[in-house]
Amino acid sequence: MIRERDNFVDNHRMPEISTNGLSSQRGSLREHRHLVVFSYRVLKEYLKLIGFREVRGYGFGLYPFPNFMQPLLERIDPIHCHQMVFVARK
Repeated sequence: MIRERDNFVDNHRMPEISTNGLSSQRGSLREHRHLVVFSYRVLKEYLKLIGFREVRGYGFGLYPFPNFMQPLLERIDPIHCHQMVFVARK
């Protein structure tokens, strides 16, 4: 697991914070993005990587399943839900 995190840091450029919001660099061209979307797994690992120790994730909205099935399926498989909430503590 630690080896994977080292690889993640070495091979991926983390978003930079600028006065205009999140941005990334491609060569010499700087592009600004309004929204950066993380997957469930990547966001959970990223929160751990930046120093959060207690990280719990919850998923909501597992479509196209009917509403009566979603609460059970969201607990079983939060990774494929459409919305997610994380509770993290430093």
